[in-house]
Amino acid sequence: MDLKAEEAAIRAMIAARDKGGPGSNPSTEDRIVWSGPDKRPWFGSKRGETFPGSTVGKRTNQKAVTKVERVEVAASGELAWVYMTAKNEFDVDGSNPPRHETFENATLMVLKKVGGQWKQAAGFARPLDRAFVPDTGTLVGTWKLNADRSREEPGKPWGHHTVRFYLNSENFIADEAQVEGRQEPVRLTCDNKASSGSPMRCETVSERFIRIRAVQPDGARLESNVEVSADGMTLFWTRTRSSADGKIAGYMTAVYDRVN
Repeated sequence: MDLKAEEAAIRAMIAARDKGGPGSNPSTEDRIVWSGPDKRPWFGSKRGETFPGSTVGKRTNQKAVTKVERVEVAASGELAWVYMTAKNEFDVDGSNPPRHETFENATLMVLKKVGGQWKQAAGFARPLDRAFVPDTGTLVGTWKLNADRSREEPGKPWGHHTVRFYLNSENFIADEAQVEGRQEPVRLTCDNKASSGSPMRCETVSERFIRIRAVQPDGARLESNVEVSADGMTLFWTRTRSSADGKIAGYMTAVYDRVN
């Protein structure tokens, strides 16, 4: 058995997958797969349930550049495993404003020789340098304003009617809100940096809690806390407005119900 030739065949198969796109590599009918967006491992060709906020199913123009780190072929030439890393990118279909995502991941793949051809029998993949894909207890998902439970600042009606949080490629929770009276959604990336053209600074405290701060040109301050309830079904967005001398000038609490 020429194990070097088998290894070369495996590397060629993975290179072909990069050109052919996701799902183009040969697989066994009963393969086992588990990756970041999946709640549990799934079998065969039918993907299982994914976490809320996942972009799986909406990804277009997908590209991957894979680096095979290690290949081990059994002496029988019938089984092998591969450890590899990849740089991935894709567009999110229907996003407004348009979203282009990039991330890196690592995969451990088990291969089996079937009919003289190497096929994937199992694959476990995980994003690099980012927290595990969240469950419904986090901010990720779409939220709808519950006006009956919300308290508005006098003369300052709460404009957001739906808010969507998701994880971007840098693993910071981002807010994309449809706001009444505006043509385009507002996007706020919670990376603790000042937003372009805006005094707002958003900080990710945890997957359940973000903090937003802003200082207006006149010295007035806005402070917001956004937090998810323990059961993951309600989001509370509180905002305090203070004058330049530190006096409280307004306060509001918006309550959102989870849509998905």
